[in-house]
Amino acid sequence: MKLLALHSMGHDTGACLYDGGRLVMAMETERLTRVKHDHHVSLAVEYVLRAAGMTAASIDVLVFSTNVSASLAQIPDLDAIQRRIKAGSLHVEARSHMLGDPLPCLVVAHEAAHAAVACHVADWPEGCLVLVNEGRGTFSRNACLRYAHGALELIERDPLPWYGTGFGWSALGYLLGFGYSPSVAGRVMAMAGHGTESPAATALLGSIDRDVHHLPRERQRHHIQPLVDYLDRHRDFGARADLVSSFQHLFSATVADYCRDRLSRNGVDELALSGGCALNLDANSVIRREIAPRLAIPPNCNDAGQALGAAVYALQLHFGVRPEPFDVYRCGTPLDAREAQQAAADAGLRIVDGDPAAIARRLAAGNVVALAHGPAELGPRALGNRSLLASASWAGMKLRVSERIKQREWFRPLACVLREETFAQIFPGEGPSPHMLFNFAMPTGLAPEATHVDGTSRVQTVARTANPVLHAILEAYELETGAAALINTSLNGPHRAIALGPADVLDDFIARDVDVFAFDGLMAARP
Repeated sequence: MKLLALHSMGHDTGACLYDGGRLVMAMETERLTRVKHDHHVSLAVEYVLRAAGMTAASIDVLVFSTNVSASLAQIPDLDAIQRRIKAGSLHVEARSHMLGDPLPCLVVAHEAAHAAVACHVADWPEGCLVLVNEGRGTFSRNACLRYAHGALELIERDPLPWYGTGFGWSALGYLLGFGYSPSVAGRVMAMAGHGTESPAATALLGSIDRDVHHLPRERQRHHIQPLVDYLDRHRDFGARADLVSSFQHLFSATVADYCRDRLSRNGVDELALSGGCALNLDANSVIRREIAPRLAIPPNCNDAGQALGAAVYALQLHFGVRPEPFDVYRCGTPLDAREAQQAAADAGLRIVDGDPAAIARRLAAGNVVALAHGPAELGPRALGNRSLLASASWAGMKLRVSERIKQREWFRPLACVLREETFAQIFPGEGPSPHMLFNFAMPTGLAPEATHVDGTSRVQTVARTANPVLHAILEAYELETGAAALINTSLNGPHRAIALGPADVLDDFIARDVDVFAFDGLMAARP
C-alpha cells in the first residue's frame, strides 16, 4: 500500500509518502520555496511523487490532517466531515479526487496527527498519555489523548489556562512587538534567560482571566489591558525580560503540574508531548527531569510534523500496518554532489579536501563551516545535515554567527552539539538529546559561545550510527583542539527557511562571513 499524506492548510505545510510501513520521504513546503511557514503544499506533493519516481496512479490511499484545503483535496461533503472533526471525532473516512480518479482517503484531526507522531516516536507504549499543546488546533488549543488497546482516544480538551498554552506565548510576542509569525514564540522564549522571575509580573499574569484564550477577540483585548498597561510602563529590555521569565516559570509549572496529575490519575508513567509548545526547552527539561524520565517528543512536533503524524495515525490505527521508526534525516532526496561541485565552481570557490578531519581543522582555526550532506532533517532544528558549524570556544563566535551572519536578535542563544559518548561522560545520568529538545546546565568552559546567559544550552547529542559524518567531525575536532563541543545552528540566512540544495546554501551565505562550504565529501573554500 502506497500512502500519500498531506498537511494542506495553515503554516508549515508539507507531504510525506509511505510504502507499506516504510517512510519513503517527506518534504516541507518551505524548503522548496525558501519562504518560512509556506502553505503552497501542492509543490511538496509534486516533489515527493517525482523524487520517488511515482505518478498519481501509484497512490492507493490519501490522508489529510485538518484543516483541509477544499480546492486541493476535492472531497465531497468536506464541510460535514470537518464539522464531525471539530465535534471531537479523531478521523473520518472519505474519498478524494485530488489526483484525478477518486481514491479512498482518511481525514485525521490535527490534534490526533500530533498525538500519533508522538506515540510513534515513543514506540506506541500501552497507556501512553500525549499532551498536544499549541496555539490553535482544529477543536482545541490543547488536548490530552491516550493510546490504549490499539486505539487513540481523546480524554480531555482545553484543560490548560492561557498562560500554559501557545496562545500565551503568541499573545506575549505580539504585545512585545514581534508580530504574528509562528516563529514569534521561540524568539520570545529566548528573552526569558535574560530576566528573573518577578512576583509582581507573576501576579499580573495570574490575575488575567485563565480562559481569556477562549473569549471573542474584543473581550480578549479588555481582559489583557492590564498587561498592555504594564508593558507601556516598562519599556526597557530588563523589565520586559523579567516579565517573560515570569511567564516561562508560570508556563513550565502549569504544564508540569498538569502532566504529573494526569499521569497519576491514569496510573501510567509513559508520557509524550507534541504541538508547537513541545519546543519549549525549559518545560520539557522540567518534565523529563522531575516527572517522566522516558518523555518522548518528536523532532517535528510542530506543524511540520502534521503530514507524517496523519500518515502514522492512518497506518497504525486504521489500516493495522505498523509503521517503522523513521529516520529524522528523510526530508527530500540526498544532496547531489555534482550539483554541489558545479554550484561551487559557478560561485568562484576552489574545491579542496572535504573529509571530516579537514573540516575539523578549519573549525579549529576559527572558520565558520556551512555543512550540507544527505537528505535534510525533518522539523525545525538543524541536526547536522543542514547546519552552520563553528567553534563553541573561539571568543566572539556567537556574535559573528548569530548576529552578523544570521542577523538574529542579540539576545537569542546558539545551540551546541556533542558526541553522545562525550555527553554521557560530562552529564552522567542525563538522557540523550538527539533532537535539541532539552536544555542543560553547562559546565564552565565546555561551550562558552553556545551557553545562554542563564548558564544553559540547548544540546544536541550525536550517535555515530545516527549521523556518522557529524560524529566524525566532532571526534576529529576534539582530537585537534581538546574541546568537545561545536556551535550548531540552522543553515539559513535571515528570514529564509533552512536550505535544501547547494544553490540555496550559496545564495544565503556566499556574500556573508562563512569561510567554508562542505557538501558530501567535497569542501569549497574561498580563493
